[in-house]
Formats: sequence, C-alpha cells, structure tokens
Amino acid sequence: MKIYMPIEVASRELEARTLLAFFSARSSFDVVLGRKKELIDHALAAEPGIFLSQWGLHRNFLPLYKKLKSKGHLIVCFDEEGLVTLAFDNYVKTKINENCVEIADKVLLWGRSQEQKFKAAFQSSSKKFKAVGNPRDDILDAKFDSLFDLGKLNSISVNSQAIVFVSSFGFANHAIGGEAYFENSIKNGVFFNKEVEAIFRDYFNFQEKNFAKFIDLVEVTARDYPEKIITYRCHPAENRESLLQRFRGMNNVKFSYGGSVIPVLRDAELVIHNYCHAGIEAQILGKKTFAMRHFRDPKIENEQVYENSVSLSSVDEARKEINRFICSVSEKSNEINHEISHDFLFSDGQQLAVERFVDTFIELRSDLNFQRDAKIFSANQYIDRLKRFLRKAKNSYIDQKSEGLDFETVKKILDEIMKIYPDGRQELDFRQLKPFVFALKSMSFKDNE
Repeated sequence: MKIYMPIEVASRELEARTLLAFFSARSSFDVVLGRKKELIDHALAAEPGIFLSQWGLHRNFLPLYKKLKSKGHLIVCFDEEGLVTLAFDNYVKTKINENCVEIADKVLLWGRSQEQKFKAAFQSSSKKFKAVGNPRDDILDAKFDSLFDLGKLNSISVNSQAIVFVSSFGFANHAIGGEAYFENSIKNGVFFNKEVEAIFRDYFNFQEKNFAKFIDLVEVTARDYPEKIITYRCHPAENRESLLQRFRGMNNVKFSYGGSVIPVLRDAELVIHNYCHAGIEAQILGKKTFAMRHFRDPKIENEQVYENSVSLSSVDEARKEINRFICSVSEKSNEINHEISHDFLFSDGQQLAVERFVDTFIELRSDLNFQRDAKIFSANQYIDRLKRFLRKAKNSYIDQKSEGLDFETVKKILDEIMKIYPDGRQELDFRQLKPFVFALKSMSFKDNE
C-alpha cells in the first residue's frame, strides 16, 4: 500500500519526513514523498493509498481532499504549524473546516491538550483525533545528529554560535512583502471572510510590532558583544535581503537559512525566540531560552509555548538578562518541564512519534478498498505529465522553501538512518520518480541463516 508524503518547507520537515518514510517502508508501505505541488499532482494521477496532509483542516484543502477521496485515497491530516498559529478559539475559526473534519479519516495532533480540545469541539468526530507528537521532535535525539551534516546549508551559516535569535516572523518580514502576502491570502481564500481577515490583520500587526523590537534587540546585542557571534536564524518565508541590508557592516551578525534548525540550536549558548516551536526544541536540547515579548496578546499566543522560557518585556530588560546570563557560569542550560512537554508535545517515552504515525497507517491499511481502473489510471498519468509540462519552470518563493530537497540529499539522509537502524534482512529501494518526487519501498529480506 502506498503512502503519499508532501514536503513544503525542507528546512523544517526534510529529515523528520525522511525518518517517517523510512519507518513506513520498514512496515511494508511503499512511500512517495516530494515537494508539495508535484507530490499532489502525482497522488491525483497515481494508485490510491494514504495521503498525509500537513496542512490540517483548512477549507482551502477541501476540494483537494474531495478529489483524493474520489480516487480512493484515505486522508490523514496533521498540521505542521498546529501549536503556534493563534490561540485555539481563533485557530478553529480560521483553520478548521467541519467538512474537512468529516472527510478526513484520521487527524493527528501534537499533544494531549490539543487532542482534548479537538474532541470537545468536534464531538461527533472525536474518534478521528489522536495525539501522536511531532516527528520533528524525534530527531532532537543526539543519535540523529549525523543527518544534519548532509543538507545544503547557506554559505554564511556558522558553528559554535554564542547567541542565536530564532525568527518566527514570516508574516512581518515576508519574502514577497507582508501586505502582498496578506492580499494574496485574501485572493486565494486563505482569509475567507471578514472575521478571519480581521483576526489575521491583528496577527500581522502584532507580528510587525514585535518584529521591530526583536530586530532592535539583535542589533543592540551585536553591539554589546562585538567579540561574540550573533546568529539570526531566518524563518523559511522571510525576506533575506532586507535583513542583510539592515545588518550590513556588522560583521559579528551571521544569518542561517536552509537546512535544519537543530544544529544551529545545538551549537547555541543562548537562544532567543518569539512564539516559536524552535524555542521548545531548544529547551528539549537543554538550552537556556529567552522569549522577547514586548507586546503580548492571549488571543494570539498560547502561553504554553513560553512555559520554559524567560519572558522579557523590553529591549532594556532583555539586555540586562542577557548580560546576567553571559556573566554567569551556573545558568548555561535549561531543564524543560516534562509534565508540560507530555501535555503539549505528546511523548510516552517508549515510541518515537514516527512509530505512532506508522501505527495509524497500519490501522487504516485494512480500510482501503479500491480497485484501480487501468484506463482511468493511464489517463491520470497523461494529465499528470501535461500538468508538469504546463507548470511554470521556476518560482523563487517555492524554490526558497524547498532548498535542499533533492535526490542526493534525501538518499544521504536515508543512508545515515540505515546506519542508526541497521537491519541485515532488509533492503530498501529509493529512486526519483520525477523532479522533486521520490519513491521508497522495502525490496526484499535477506536470509541470514
């Protein structure tokens, strides 16, 4: 049985999604993974299987889900941004469509608190919701460190960073401009009514105000500690050129983009963030984390994101706390509250999140009952080829988000995973089906006797 796994932002998803593909293949699934647009086109033209949606239950995906269901696919939804996109009430208003809930076969969630809220809000579909955690947190274990030497990183990223600022400001400093992105979102139906527009306008304005203070703190910190490397980890959607212009001439400010954030966090002395999952990742890695929160809004922010960070209300307060940290020898690490972690980011101490994902796929495997029509399948393949021919050759924003998603890199990551989980009986076949789309499956089992 096939599983279709899209990747939208390579720096966020590549290693974790590849690990999930590996575990799925080990459980006798044939996995197809690749870049969002190309993967969707392929799935619509290919034989039915399980489609893993990383965009959750937004109404914009209902037409896609209906097409997939009409072709016999099962749909498992998982929202990659589910814990850091608005507080729950506004999250439901802006990102949850009841028809999507109805059509989905399973909805996987980050943690117990999220699972409880979904079940309470959508009681008739409560059996569909299941807390499994996030594969991105699996790969925080040091045994996976070798995976991160393989991706394509930007040339000015550095090792042994003293202070790392992790940006969550994809809206406030968007690659195509914040207002342009906002208008595109209205036009594309992401912001689909006046109430949703108003919620996100508040979110954009909130981000812009905090972004200004965040950037001010980066500059002040760089001037306060000219002997230290100050690394700014860009959000995948950010306008990089505007940042380079802002800090031109400040030689101790370096920018990191492309490739996983995990090595950047692991090498950090101190991590400063604002409403960001990377802040939680840093805490799990044992790093001291500060949250720059000049402006606060309970309708936008979930306080659990900040539970294990020192929250700072102004640039001056932040400077004092940074100085106290730099001068201290006893506060170089941060212990995450594991009770909160269990509630917010599901973990049972026994399985990886990828194993819980695969358990869900196995549960669904017996539910797939679809006989493929050879003529329809052939016609779909033709349509798939035509779509690829008609598609624009290049989109700089999409290319920026998919940096590092290529056959050679994914193959190297798989090879490293095989070293971590050796199995002398198993052979895996990995190949490129088309640009940005790859197939992985278990080929055979060797007889060791």
